Amino acid sequence: MGEMNMSDPLPDSVKKAIASDLTNEIIMSSNQTRLLGCEPKLDRLLPALTSHVKERCEQALSGHLEALKMLDSLEGISSEQLKSIKELANTQRMDTVQVEKFKENCSLAPSLKGLATALNNRDMKGTLEVFRSIKETTLPSLVPCQEKARSMGCWTQFSANDVKVLVNQFEKVAQAGTSREDLQGLFDALTSPAGKDLLHAMDHAPLDEVGMEFRQLQELQRGLVEVVGEMLDMDSGMINDQIALSENAVGLLPPDVLLPTIGLTSDERGLDPESRLAQELVNPDFDIQEFRNNDKQGVLDHLNRDGIDKTTGLSATFHKDINRASYRLKGEVLSRDEPKKSVAKFVSAFTDTKDKVNTKLAKVVSLCMNQNGINRFMEAYSFRSLGGMVVSGSDEGKIMTSILHDAYPDEEGNWFVTSSSTLGVQMVVGEGGETRCDPKSSVMVTSMTYKISKESIQANNPLIELIDSQHYLSLTKAQGGSF
Repeated sequence: MGEMNMSDPLPDSVKKAIASDLTNEIIMSSNQTRLLGCEPKLDRLLPALTSHVKERCEQALSGHLEALKMLDSLEGISSEQLKSIKELANTQRMDTVQVEKFKENCSLAPSLKGLATALNNRDMKGTLEVFRSIKETTLPSLVPCQEKARSMGCWTQFSANDVKVLVNQFEKVAQAGTSREDLQGLFDALTSPAGKDLLHAMDHAPLDEVGMEFRQLQELQRGLVEVVGEMLDMDSGMINDQIALSENAVGLLPPDVLLPTIGLTSDERGLDPESRLAQELVNPDFDIQEFRNNDKQGVLDHLNRDGIDKTTGLSATFHKDINRASYRLKGEVLSRDEPKKSVAKFVSAFTDTKDKVNTKLAKVVSLCMNQNGINRFMEAYSFRSLGGMVVSGSDEGKIMTSILHDAYPDEEGNWFVTSSSTLGVQMVVGEGGETRCDPKSSVMVTSMTYKISKESIQANNPLIELIDSQHYLSLTKAQGGSF
């Protein structure tokens, strides 16, 4: 290779990378004679091959030197990020397109910082939004890099199987200069129970266009764990253990991760379109929209089933559920391990500018933040759609039911409460008898959103409206089928 101008002052690793790619171009080409533009005869192929490789080498080397020159005058990124790109240029072929895209992807740094905050607050919607913003930055950068590499004959550098490597490099460069403490915080958030729940939930996304996006986001999360772990000098085995998918049943996943990933794909009856068993068992004439409209008042009437606690003035059921369901208030998780402190924190959230607690608003919000409304909705849905009920199953002794209540005000002063539930299904009891289901893959996901308008709050008479509900049912028949 020394005869082909590869004696330039470049690291051997760069030269080897270029030589390897050019060799692969020829070996993997489906038609070498078309590639080289000559007849398939040895006395014609050898000169053509020598000329072709020499031209490609000079092109790749020239492109690399242009990239190094561009890096010397690059502005708009930190010195640590620039150093990180230069270190990559010492180990692999670089060109001006890559330099441009690395610079663009340095803008990921703020998003990556926000990712830890969103996951620590179990803000799954916010987490997915951050991952989408990362995807919208990184993925469009891949094609220009691939096209430039192929124009130089180095098309295997960023082949389909190696795209992940480039994405990981974008993320690594973006985080160059980040403190070890912040990196550890991001790694811990990505591999926390919330992070692992999200990985698992995205794995259950349907195999359609929506599901494909979640597969991409899942790969981004996995890749980011690998990148941050390597930056923290972690062992690869330890990193892989942190992103291994759980064997847990889908019904054990909290609703805040399932609803964004699978709850939006249900059909007009609230069913998984791919679940043959659910399609068979649910009444074909059942209309979930009509059901929602007709059942609103029934849900609202059920909210105060257990009355009001005389000591706090809050829903008695709220007190019962505070240590067994998950609660989030204004984006902050309330601890179920310290129910008294959580109740006090809840009440203080309704303090006005005069340091007075709006007890009426606190009471109304607590009425929404308990199992009464959502249980009523699920029971009514089961009865109307199946002519019976669904029965929760268990996985290795764990009851597969998870409920989350999330209360938050908007900028205008309205309050909203979203109650959501996942229920692992072991059995359906309906008009056709009893049908056993596989509790590892059968799930009912339900979400309800209440609104307390600012007008009713200002009138000192806060009123609850049920403004939205979502439902998703997916069933798989257990081995042995019906009883």
